[in-house]
Amino acid sequence: MSQQPDTEQIKAELASAIIRLLAKRTLTDASASEQIGIAEADIAFIREGNVGGLSVDRLIEILNALDQRVEVKVSPVTVRGPLFRILQYMAELDVKIPPEEYEKVPTDLAQNLDHYLYGAKKAG
Repeated sequence: MSQQPDTEQIKAELASAIIRLLAKRTLTDASASEQIGIAEADIAFIREGNVGGLSVDRLIEILNALDQRVEVKVSPVTVRGPLFRILQYMAELDVKIPPEEYEKVPTDLAQNLDHYLYGAKKAG
């Protein structure tokens, strides 16, 4: 029997990480809003722990905007079929890659993929 992830627990942990980073950087709601592009009211909701209206993906985007690298891993136990084999292969590759190689990957790779592949002008 596959166990579904507890989305609310994940959201709470992500919100907690956001709050720690905001405190560590001594960012006010206004300055954080400007830096990460989220409404001050949403930051207030995060500080209050009221994150029901925000998706896990959005919370991860906020952490990444604060330069906190977030990795999302799918448990192969909950996946079957071709996707299971793909995830298994990717996990085998991941073990072979030294951690220092991951440090070389630009933090804005997804946003500026065309820049890194083709030399296009960087976005943002």
